[in-house]
Amino acid sequence: MLYSKDALKEDVLSWFTDLSEKLATFSVDYNSASTYLRRPLAQPNIPIKGSTVERKLDIGFISDTTARKDTQCHWSQVIVPRELKSNLAADTASKPWLDLGRYTREVLTAQDTRRFVLGFTICGSFIRIWAFDRLGGVASERFDINEDRLQFVSTILGFLWMSEEECRSSVKRSSSQSGLFLPPNKRSCSASPTKASAAKVSNTNASSNLLLNRVHRRVVLRDYGKLIYKASTHSSLLAALEGCITGHQSLQQAGILHRDISINNIMINEDKENPSWPSFLIDLDLAIREQRDGVSGATGKTGTRAFMAIGSLLGEKRSFMHDLESFFWVIFWICIHYDAPGKGRTVANYDRWNFMDTGILAGLKKGEIADEADFVRSANEYFTEYYQPLVPCVNTLREAVFPNGSRWRNEDMGLYDRMKGILQKARDD
Repeated sequence: MLYSKDALKEDVLSWFTDLSEKLATFSVDYNSASTYLRRPLAQPNIPIKGSTVERKLDIGFISDTTARKDTQCHWSQVIVPRELKSNLAADTASKPWLDLGRYTREVLTAQDTRRFVLGFTICGSFIRIWAFDRLGGVASERFDINEDRLQFVSTILGFLWMSEEECRSSVKRSSSQSGLFLPPNKRSCSASPTKASAAKVSNTNASSNLLLNRVHRRVVLRDYGKLIYKASTHSSLLAALEGCITGHQSLQQAGILHRDISINNIMINEDKENPSWPSFLIDLDLAIREQRDGVSGATGKTGTRAFMAIGSLLGEKRSFMHDLESFFWVIFWICIHYDAPGKGRTVANYDRWNFMDTGILAGLKKGEIADEADFVRSANEYFTEYYQPLVPCVNTLREAVFPNGSRWRNEDMGLYDRMKGILQKARDD
């Protein structure tokens, strides 16, 4: 029964088919009930029916026990697919593993009530057993057919002896179970009378009935909104910021702290054919529940560095005030880095904010906002020509967020309304 490592593919397929047939015959006295449940079939040159593209299966166990070498099978008949490679080094994700995964996808598509598929790969004399469900697959450790012969024989007999339920794990009920309710996780998701009637098991039908408990669904997605720095006008940019500050306020009232306000998490919708939310916040991966009686107990320096509040950079306990400060740094960054909607540029003095030590960055930000004259001078120098008209607005926001040129010390819920009022006034001017 030795497997020749130098054998040609056709010889190996013939050897495996012949061995499987002999094992099935030899073991009939031990398990006669499963002798004719399935048989091995090697058809490396004949496409399997039922695919949208032409796919050929080296070898596998199929449910048609009368099939011969020239029989064209359907994926609905494939029980255990297998992929064969003569090269020992081929036992990688690059080829046979992916091929077996493709075969499994065809099997699960053709057998829509099936929950999982068992399969195996043979690369040289090494065999690896696989189990796939509709989320992915897991594999066993590989073993050598020549060295672990008993394990190999046990594996083949296992595929031959498994019951239909063990091999397919389809949802079936016999006629003796008619009228019983399915467990919650096996009930049909459809409330359609047509589908519900099709799923009934007849009390008069003596044979087993397939319960149609799976409903095919598609989730169709499309992009909604765009990043705020792509806003088409100054007015729409300011309106988007105002709307997202309102959204942040609603999160705060619900006890949720966002903690990652940045140019990539503030969205604007200017699609006239989809007049839903004109602006909105995304990405709550770092969000936490905020304590009602004060600042959050959460510490740590979370967020996108260039837009983090000074206190966040210094490791303070998080507060909604830190997020409001981040809104200021967002508009400040946009005015420096964008010549036009969505057209960015590199500004070395500020780009390094993304990489420097948080303590050093906190000091730089303090210096940036401390003095009004210095701030306006810096804004006139670094704001792009396109965003120069927003210098007065951004400076007014600076005065609100950093009273007297220093970072805030106490929480102030009124800052929400003051910031929104400044943005609204700038739009009206």
